Amino acid sequence: MHAMHDGERLGPARSWLNSGRPAPPGWPGDVPPPSSSRFEQGAKDWLFGLAPDRWIGQTVLHQYPVVLARMVRHHLQATLATAFFCSLAEDELSTGVASHPAAEAVAISRHEAERAVTLGHQVRLVEEALRTTR
Repeated sequence: MHAMHDGERLGPARSWLNSGRPAPPGWPGDVPPPSSSRFEQGAKDWLFGLAPDRWIGQTVLHQYPVVLARMVRHHLQATLATAFFCSLAEDELSTGVASHPAAEAVAISRHEAERAVTLGHQVRLVEEALRTTR
């Protein structure tokens, strides 16, 4: 069994880019389609909205939006891993804290994990479009 690369997972998205068909499921509503003259700037604006604030000052991320997309994707993967470990550490979270706040903290972790999965899919779609249109 071999590891699947993004291009293999995003085959339908790649065919959409050149077809004029509607956006694939999961395309972020805040990002113009790749055929738009506003696509690259819209994609960068959206990606910087998902990135840590300190990244906005990094020139290379403005010049190479594919690198920005890849870094945002990895950042979301780290968020997912953190949320997963927080849910596993429910006992640790509840040490010295009432059970209600600990349960709420675990619920927040689960919500963040779901958000990271959804956004990760969207970022992969945008990243593929940036690679294809540049």
